[in-house]
Amino acid sequence: MGKSLDSGTSLSAVINLSASPYAKNQQAEREKAIANFAKEANSLVAYCNQTGANTELIFDGKSGIYGETGPLSLTPAFTSCSLDINTSALGYNNQVNDPWEEEVLQALTMGMRDYFDKLRLSQAILGLSGGIDSALVAYIACRAIGAENVLGVLMPSEFSSDHSVNDALAIAQQLGMPTKILPIQACFTQTKESLHESQGALQPITEENLQARLRGLLLMALANDEQRVLLNTSNKSEAAVGYTTIYGDMCGGLSVLGDVWKSDAYKLAQHINREEEIIPSNIISKPPSAELRPNQSDADELPDYSVLDPFLKEIIEGQKTLKTSTSATLSKEEKEKVYGLVERAEWKRFQTPPVLRISHKAFGSGRRIPIVKQRS
Repeated sequence: MGKSLDSGTSLSAVINLSASPYAKNQQAEREKAIANFAKEANSLVAYCNQTGANTELIFDGKSGIYGETGPLSLTPAFTSCSLDINTSALGYNNQVNDPWEEEVLQALTMGMRDYFDKLRLSQAILGLSGGIDSALVAYIACRAIGAENVLGVLMPSEFSSDHSVNDALAIAQQLGMPTKILPIQACFTQTKESLHESQGALQPITEENLQARLRGLLLMALANDEQRVLLNTSNKSEAAVGYTTIYGDMCGGLSVLGDVWKSDAYKLAQHINREEEIIPSNIISKPPSAELRPNQSDADELPDYSVLDPFLKEIIEGQKTLKTSTSATLSKEEKEKVYGLVERAEWKRFQTPPVLRISHKAFGSGRRIPIVKQRS
């Protein structure tokens, strides 16, 4: 659509068959580009965009007729349908787009539903921790394939708080999904004892990652035994800085939130609860924690996500470097630390499940950075 037209060209309509993937907040940019072409061509543009999802790519449709001032008639987003047009009665379409939160939820729901449908899969499983990420994935999964087909597994340890277990059970009950409880304390203790014979006392980080890997082991075993797909619940912020455990909470056949920033996860949860409380308020309000050691909090190791995410967005989606960054939410020292974390975590991101994409620059096939970049 960027090719210029001869001044003498006369067109009654231009048909644009498109496969334009969805990206958060891109509709205004898309409408402007099509309207500019319609103006240049002095013609209506029939824009027909693909709907559906293929692996990580999600297509939102939003087909329609465009004039030089913008859309004259549009189809609903994420819906395959026909559009009957009376060209003699067209006027500028004042349709108000859904809030970005609703569009993102629709996109992720379609992405997961088509992933399962097109691969002839029907059953999913995920770890329910009582945190915001697993609650969101559970909600999306239940919308996509039905609550009866989504199994939530609680795997408490000695470091799990009572409210985390209660919150996990509460979201499962609210969604109507089945659950299982598999405490990991016994296998954690036995594994530590086995390792102590050769290693002696383990490093604290080793014990923390061991718990995450035991949970991944149990989830994959259940997925195998019950022919389910394990849904990964890590978010984009965690993936960016490597705040994940390889072969632990990074396990899965599909990453539902891998392109959702942690700060946006809270906004999505609040949007879900706009009319009634579906995600328990305690899940949204409590400080995030991996609960792998006593009184652990994400804030022990990372800046608050409200100040971390703007910088991460700048370097991941804005493709800025440490030198060209203009974000003011972190200090120079904090930027250097976070940038180093992003660089060092690339090897982990090479081993992540497929990520449902809702931005122009998602991890996975949309962003391939060499693990080793230093020149000899």
